[in-house]
Amino acid sequence: MSEPGLDPTRRALWKMAEAVHDARITQNILRALAPRRAVIYMLHRFHDPALGNDGIAVDHVVSCIRTLRSLRIDLLSLRDLVEHAAAGRMLRRPAAVFTVDDGYRDFASVAAPVFEELGCPVTVFLTSGIVSDRRWFWWDRVRCILDASTRTRIPVRLGARDEIVLPSRPAERRDLAEAVIEALKWVPARDRDAKLEELGVEAGVALDPTPPAHYATMPWDEVTRLESPVCEFGPHTRTHPVLSLESDASAAWEIEGSWRDLRERLRRPVPVFCYPNGTRASFTARDGRLVRGAGMLGAVAYEPGFVTPHRPGGQDLTALPRRTLPNKPSRAPTSVTGVLGLPIRGRA
Repeated sequence: MSEPGLDPTRRALWKMAEAVHDARITQNILRALAPRRAVIYMLHRFHDPALGNDGIAVDHVVSCIRTLRSLRIDLLSLRDLVEHAAAGRMLRRPAAVFTVDDGYRDFASVAAPVFEELGCPVTVFLTSGIVSDRRWFWWDRVRCILDASTRTRIPVRLGARDEIVLPSRPAERRDLAEAVIEALKWVPARDRDAKLEELGVEAGVALDPTPPAHYATMPWDEVTRLESPVCEFGPHTRTHPVLSLESDASAAWEIEGSWRDLRERLRRPVPVFCYPNGTRASFTARDGRLVRGAGMLGAVAYEPGFVTPHRPGGQDLTALPRRTLPNKPSRAPTSVTGVLGLPIRGRA
C-alpha cells in the first residue's frame, strides 16, 4: 500500500489502515483466506561494502524470509514449485520462491551464507558464457565508460541523440548511463556490441577485458562450491541478449547452449530457464518451444502474477511470472496471498 495525496485527516486514516494491514493478526487472516498458489521473487545484486557495490540489503532479505516463515508460508525451491506445476499438484499452502539473476560475486560473498544459514532455497540464474570467459555484462561497460570519461561530449549516435553530452555531476551522469542502457537494451546484440566499442573509443576509455570484482560474476569453481540442496543454479543464456531480437539460430545457441553448459559443469542444475530482461516483449513463443525442446521443464519471466500449480487447464510453464521483493518485510506475506485486492508495492 502507498500513501496517496490526501488531506491531513484522510492521511491519518490511511496510516491507520496501513497499520491494521501490517498487523500480524491481519496477515494470519489473509494467509488463511489465500489460495494455494506461489509467488516467485526476483533479486539481482546485494549490497556488499567490501566489493563496493550497491544492491538490496541482506538484512532486508532476512527479515522478509523470517516474516514469511513465521506466518507459515512455505519457502519452496524453484525446482519443487515447477515440478508441482508440471504434475498439476496442489500446494499444501501459500508459498514463496527466491531467485537471483546474473550470478554476481556479491551473491557468494554476502547472500549465499544467509540463505544457507536460514535453510531458505534459492535458485541463481547464470549467464554461462560470461562466467566461462570472465567477461563484462554489457550494461556495466556502459556505466564504467561514462563514469570514467573525461570528455564533455561523445560523438556517438544513439536513437534520437546525435551525441552524448556528459554532465559533471556524478548523480546526473549515473542517470544518463541508465538512459543509455535502456536505449541499447533493444538493439540486437551484434549491433549493440559494435556500438559499445564505438562508445569506448569516442569516450577515450579503454576497459580491461576482465571486469573488476565490483562487476565480476562468480567463477565456476565458486559456483560448484556453492551448489547444494539449498542453493541451486539454472540457465540464463550464454551472453544475455534480448531473445526476441535474435535469429532462430542465435536463440537456439543461447538457450540450448546455456543449459548444456550448466549440465556439463554442475551436479544437478535446475531445468528451468530465465529469459533475459524478462518482459513479454523480450521473448516469444519460439523461445518457449526451444526451452521445452532442450529438455527443460519451463522458464521464468518478469511480469506480475502467481503460480497456481493446480490451475484448471494448467499453468503456462514457459512464462512463469516473477516479481520484486516488497520494500517492507511486513508486506511480504500479502505479496504471496494477494487477497482482498490490497495493493502491493515492490522493491526495484
